[in-house]
Amino acid sequence: MVERNQQEQEGLDNNRQPQESKRTSDTSENNIRRKRVKWPNNKSKSEWQQFDEDVDAILNTTLAGNIDRKIELMTSFIYNIGMDRFGADEKEVVRREDQKNRRESKIAKMRKDLRQLKKRYNQASEDEKPALSELRDTIRKKLKITRRAERTRKRRKNRESKSSIYSRSFPIYIKIFGEERIRTTES
Repeated sequence: MVERNQQEQEGLDNNRQPQESKRTSDTSENNIRRKRVKWPNNKSKSEWQQFDEDVDAILNTTLAGNIDRKIELMTSFIYNIGMDRFGADEKEVVRREDQKNRRESKIAKMRKDLRQLKKRYNQASEDEKPALSELRDTIRKKLKITRRAERTRKRRKNRESKSSIYSRSFPIYIKIFGEERIRTTES
């Protein structure tokens, strides 16, 4: 009975070693992410069959000990054999930039058009300049309206997010500021 209490205090089960911090299968000992294995396609049955037979042979000859150790060694064996046989997957993770919304892309296009018009205006003869300046003025008006609409949309979105935080997420704010103040920010 005393021995059992000592084992429980040490964190030992009857046939298991003390639990250490386990590393996941996609990280190595020093917590650096492993490279991905370039596994063959599902269609190449012969490669998978050969890989399975080789892994079986190696695991049957080398594994001994308790089940936790077997599982840990099995994952590292499979990873290492796969890496030796098939190599590393060289796909780089490409970070996509945030995509602009419709209005932002329209604004960018109008700015580009204005720059081109300015270049054409500087190179144009005196008869073409009034028409180009009129065209430039119409694009500027459209740009002004579009920017105003986009600014209004962003302000409205910002206001909605702030009011939802105050009214829903933190009931303490309702106690501090009162119901009336919260309702005035929503409208």
